[in-house]
Amino acid sequence: MIDAISSYLQPLIEDAGRQQRVGKGVLATLLREVNSQPTNMELPTIPFSPIEEAQYNLVMSYLELESLLRACEQCEFYFRRYPFAGLPVSQKDHLQNSCEMFFDRIAQFKDRLKLIFNRLKTIKGADDDRYGAIIRVFSKHYDWELRQRNSTHHKRRFEYDRIDQLGLIDLLQHSDIREWLPDTSSIYRAEARKWVKRVRSECKSLAEVLNTVAELILNDAPFLANKSNETANGES
Repeated sequence: MIDAISSYLQPLIEDAGRQQRVGKGVLATLLREVNSQPTNMELPTIPFSPIEEAQYNLVMSYLELESLLRACEQCEFYFRRYPFAGLPVSQKDHLQNSCEMFFDRIAQFKDRLKLIFNRLKTIKGADDDRYGAIIRVFSKHYDWELRQRNSTHHKRRFEYDRIDQLGLIDLLQHSDIREWLPDTSSIYRAEARKWVKRVRSECKSLAEVLNTVAELILNDAPFLANKSNETANGES
């Protein structure tokens, strides 16, 4: 899929008339020269046709989905590390923030899926039952994460017994019973290991979804399928 996208983007990047349009989006960093200075000089612009705009938007949406998978996988390392010793961010805070970030990534992945399928519909000029089926399966599989994300955005912070326990210990650290309190580091490490395992498992499922989406795009978007065939045949 990435080879097909690279073959699609290469002539756009090399075409000075298209660079201004392409440079406004995700590819701006690729087109920006090191130590470049702002300029008022207008580059020649060849506008995209409606179908070219739809194709470009689809490609950008897929790259965003790839990026979100990486972001989900990176959540593992937020759970594995607590880098705030001596700072006003407790282990309870960090665990809670990391959980909520993971839920956000899952919800964002679902939103990007919907966007990709809407853009595929535009290119195909028709709906496809497979698109809705994938969204329904995704929503069912990640129902708990999506409900937690909805709750944190509209009702209250994410809480469960270990977060509550860590928060209560923090509150009592300067009380008369502090010597009897459990060690927060051991509690955090045990919980972090559970969340790392969960993140790894769910990200494997996300990768499978991404592969399914890539196959659908190559099947339903001929402009990329042709690029994929050219790459496989060694054509430039």
